[in-house]
Amino acid sequence: MLSRFAIAMGVTLIASSCTSSVGPAQPDPDGPDVVDTSTRPVDAPPGFDARNVVLYGEFGYDAVAGRLVTVVQGDLAVPPGLHFWFHTDAWEWDPNDTEEYCTVWIPFAGAVEQVLSVDPRLWYAFETTGEVVKDDVLTNCNVEGYELASELWGPDPVGDLLRDTTFFLAIGDLSPTVKALATPKELAVWLGGAMGVPSSFETDEPGRYDDVLALAFEMDEANQVTVGTNGLLTSLPADSVNAGGSLRTGYYRMFSTSVWSVGPEVTDPTKRPAPLRAPSPPWPMLRAPG
Repeated sequence: MLSRFAIAMGVTLIASSCTSSVGPAQPDPDGPDVVDTSTRPVDAPPGFDARNVVLYGEFGYDAVAGRLVTVVQGDLAVPPGLHFWFHTDAWEWDPNDTEEYCTVWIPFAGAVEQVLSVDPRLWYAFETTGEVVKDDVLTNCNVEGYELASELWGPDPVGDLLRDTTFFLAIGDLSPTVKALATPKELAVWLGGAMGVPSSFETDEPGRYDDVLALAFEMDEANQVTVGTNGLLTSLPADSVNAGGSLRTGYYRMFSTSVWSVGPEVTDPTKRPAPLRAPSPPWPMLRAPG
C-alpha cells in the first residue's frame, strides 16, 4: 500500500484568480488540432527516480446541457480527466519542470455517468463507465528515460493503477482537514470534493480520497475559459457553484492535498514505508503574488 502524507499547505491561494497554466492539457480527438507534447518529452532526463505521486483532476461542466464538456483554453482542448503525476524528490512543484515527473492521464470524456452520492458533502460526481484499459490512457511514464522502476512500482505500474479501480471526480464542500487550512479569503473560492483512486493508495476509505482542494473558473457558451485582462483565469465564488444536484457552468480544477510515496529505500514493492519528508512549498502555481 502506498503511504500517504499531507502536504504542508502553508501557502496562500489566489482568491480572485489563478494562473492558467496548471496541468498538462490533453488533446480531444473531436476538438481543435493540438500537439500532445506532454507525452513526447524532447530530452529524457538521466536517472529518472520517481517515488512520489500527486493527483490533479480537471473538467468542464455545461449546466444547460447537464453534462461534462471539453474545455477550450486558447488553442488547447482540455478533456475531462484525472492525472497521476509520478515525480522525483527533486521536483519543486513546477509543471514546466518536465524532467522531474511523468504523467498518467485517465480520460472521462465520452465514458461517464452522473453519480448520486449519499454523502451530503458532495454536490455532483461522475465516474468512468466500464473498464478503463491501457489503450484509453495517455502516459509518458513508459517513454525511454521516464520509465517507472519496477523495483518500486512493480512490473506493470499503469496496469496496477487501472486494475479494479473505479475512477471518479466529485465537487462539494471542503473536507474538515482542508477547511482547517483555509483563511476566510481562501474560503471564498476554495471548493472541496473527492476522487476515486486505486485501493493500493492509502486513504481513510479504500478507493476514495477526500482531502481535495478544488477551484472553479468562468467558461463561456463555447466552452472557452474566461481570461481576464491580467491574463489569469476568472474564478467563480465558492458559494455560487452548488446548483442543487448539479454545478454551475464552469471549468473545474482539483488537487490532492496529499502525496503518496514509496519512500526513499524500497527493496520489496509490497512493503512501502512512510515517506520521510514533506514537500515545500506545494503547488506554487496556486500561490498568491507577494
